[in-house]
Amino acid sequence: MPPRTDMDAATAPTDAPRPQADAWRGRFWFALPLLLNLAIGLRGWWIQGSYEQPLAGILWLAVQGLALVAVLPFALVAACLSRRWASTLGAAVAGSVAAAGLALVLAWAGAAAKDARWEDRRERQSREYLLVADAVRRGDRAALAQAYADLRTMRAPAMLCRLASQAAEQPPLRSVRAGQDFELSLAQVMFAADVLVAGPAPREQRQTALVGLLAALIQRDAFDRFPHWLRLWRATLADPASTRIEWSRPRDLGEDFPPGSLCAGSPPRMPPIGLDRWGYRPLPALRDAGFRLDDAQLREHLRAVGSADLLAGLLAAAEHPRPLADDGVWPAGALLTQLARESFPQRLNDSGAATLGLAQALIAAGARPGAPGQDACAALERGEAFHRWQQAHPLPGSIRDRPQRQADLQRLRGLLCPSSTPPR
Repeated sequence: MPPRTDMDAATAPTDAPRPQADAWRGRFWFALPLLLNLAIGLRGWWIQGSYEQPLAGILWLAVQGLALVAVLPFALVAACLSRRWASTLGAAVAGSVAAAGLALVLAWAGAAAKDARWEDRRERQSREYLLVADAVRRGDRAALAQAYADLRTMRAPAMLCRLASQAAEQPPLRSVRAGQDFELSLAQVMFAADVLVAGPAPREQRQTALVGLLAALIQRDAFDRFPHWLRLWRATLADPASTRIEWSRPRDLGEDFPPGSLCAGSPPRMPPIGLDRWGYRPLPALRDAGFRLDDAQLREHLRAVGSADLLAGLLAAAEHPRPLADDGVWPAGALLTQLARESFPQRLNDSGAATLGLAQALIAAGARPGAPGQDACAALERGEAFHRWQQAHPLPGSIRDRPQRQADLQRLRGLLCPSSTPPR
């Protein structure tokens, strides 16, 4: 065999660059899933810590898993093109396994850090609550005002909500449904509200706090405190002579009114003012305090009116009082038809006499049950058909029909369907 010449050596292919290229390729595909999951995990950790989303850890862990699943198909395609299986697909699989372990470590570390922050925050909130509650019990106005000013872990509405709900810790908060006694009396809670309203807190915070307080008063059935609440509300108004109670939910109130507190049922806008719990009793107090219901608020309450007394009270509390007539701004016939369809069949079960009295009041105001386009009789039958379907397919906890309901239904049909034979 002839010896190799220098020319042969010069023209022979070399494999030297291939190990180096394979090493670079292996490092790239091993590091890619690790770096990708590290970036996603740190981003999720930051968002989880910043916004305290309940399922942030699980959601971002799922995103990391999807990223790993997405890397492997690309690695398979690259391995097919380069024919370097170990340095491409093998490195990607090894990197994905390592990245999965890294994702679990980041998820555990994020959950531990969040729990530590939550516990520290809860302890600081508890200390602030105890300072404020102690000042309230002592009746020390100056100390209470200073305690409000020193709040750092919660806003003033959240503190007043906790005072009204008797809750030093985060949810679940104590409530009247738990059957536990309140450690602060209603007089002490109203004293705390007095100091807050008189303080330098922004109007938005003071009004939000009073909305939560009203929900707590309704839950504690403290109607005797409602006139006091109306005076506090007037003290927050830019125009002291205003006749309207207007408030729109400014933001997510999950921290101010946490689940389980008595404030959690606060309305998204004002009023309602406890008419579902206190009946028409708040309306004279509302008028005496100089407040009225504007047209939109009156219409909203008329849609859910449940008795003739409440109907009369709502009309008397209107900003622009007008008689209820079938051809007026508040057409009695349209209201009768709407109530016959939406609420009469349900109200007959627990307030049959009030429902009959309301129907009689609307007819006396001029409602014609059989008027074209306002056929209250047909509306009642549609509502009753839906009620019967609900009774045939009851949900857990639903109330079965009482025996007296059938008799009340026949009397209501006699009012709304005078010229027809009631269906059997």
